[in-house]
Order: sequence, then structure tokens, then C-alpha cells
Amino acid sequence: MRIAVIYESYFGNTEQAAEAIGEVLKRFGETEVKRAAVVRPDQLKGWDLIVFGSPTRKFTAAPSVKTLIRRMPRGSLTGVRTAVFDTRIDVSKVSSGFLKRLISIFGYGAEKIQTLLASRGAVSVSPPQWFYVSGTQGPLSEGELDHASAWAQTLVSS
Repeated sequence: MRIAVIYESYFGNTEQAAEAIGEVLKRFGETEVKRAAVVRPDQLKGWDLIVFGSPTRKFTAAPSVKTLIRRMPRGSLTGVRTAVFDTRIDVSKVSSGFLKRLISIFGYGAEKIQTLLASRGAVSVSPPQWFYVSGTQGPLSEGELDHASAWAQTLVSS
């Protein structure tokens, strides 16, 4: 099985989650973990599973992740198994009602990535997943790397 984990990270939190996911997936086949900015659309051909990850900023995914997917022709991921994750602040710990309202309207990065992938024909093997950070710059909340590893295991058993 050939597996790619493609991500963007601003403060290292999403990178840590991507690396943890990649470590688990390496047990199941050739696995590469790369930043989205260094991947060309043609390099995503021939993979059995592609996992995309991004921090959520301004209620969306990182531009490098979205741009990579948008540069792929429609239908270019037909039948390719994909999964997506993001890193985000736990809204239950946010005191601002206004911010909570904005999140309920605009959402998070993972869902936007999954929508883009579906428009390219990808087959999702999991609902979007998220890993919490403690504040804008992190770090990842306690237990989130274990959460990422456990989620990765489900991707190959689905």
C-alpha cells in the first residue's frame, strides 16, 4: 500500500499530528509525509491513501493545501481513498459567544478540504477529524498525539 500524508503547519502542531499519523501508517506500507507547499499535483498519482491536514485559521484550511487540491483537474482523484484532519481550538473552551457563533457559521478547515477532495473524485474513508490545540499557537492539547495515532489506525482498517 502506498500512503501519503500531506499537510501544512504554522506553529508545528499540525506537523506533529501529521508525523504521528505517518508513523502509524508506515506499518501498512510505503508512507511519505510532506508539506503541501512542496508537492505538485502530478505527485499525487498512484497513491492508495492520501491524508490531508491543515491548521484551521480564519475558519478555513491553509492556502497551500487548498491550492494544491484546486490545481488538480476534476476527476483526477476518482477512486482514491482520502482522509482529512485539522488542528483547532476547542470551541467549548472559548468564552466569546461571538466567536462561537462565527465558528457555527463558517466552520473549520477539515470540512473545506474534504469538500475540495470530493470535487476531484476522492473517496473519503473517514469523517473529518480534528486535534485540539491550546491557544492560537498551540501546543497540541494533552492526549492529541495519541488521538492522532489512534485515528490513523482506523484509516487502514476501513
